[in-house]
Amino acid sequence: ADVQGKRIADLQLRSKLGCSVVGIERQGYLITLPTPESVLYPRDRVLLMGTTAQVRAGREFLSRVTGAGEEEPALEEVQMQSLLVPPWSRGVGRTLAELALARAFGVQVAGVHRGGLRLLNPPAEEKLQAGDELLALGTPGRIRDFKTWLNGRPEEVRADEAPKPGA
Repeated sequence: ADVQGKRIADLQLRSKLGCSVVGIERQGYLITLPTPESVLYPRDRVLLMGTTAQVRAGREFLSRVTGAGEEEPALEEVQMQSLLVPPWSRGVGRTLAELALARAFGVQVAGVHRGGLRLLNPPAEEKLQAGDELLALGTPGRIRDFKTWLNGRPEEVRADEAPKPGA
């Protein structure tokens, strides 16, 4: 959205539209009553206070995207799928941080099922293991692309390249 990276004060929501930002949900954490100096980041969910018309106008303003580019999927399009990490996967032994799945594929791993253990919201240091069942969050197309990469073999990457997502 056009407002990413901008301070709340710079948006002038109250003076222009009559509504106020009273909360920001960022990666599952709620920031209540953010200061005017608070910056909005991609994927933030913003809680607005105002009349129905003011909140609607604020939501439209905050969601506005100008310029050419890939349109972000509607929240309704996002889904979760379970993916199995095969023993030959080029992801085996690599951390979620190394894989940078959100940047490379537009997906997030919301959970890992390994043996009888379920790990929700795994840390970036978590290494993928053969047989892991991943709970992937994203649009169907992005999850499909990640699954294709995940099922690829390490030898499918050229020897002069470090294994990277999307390679």
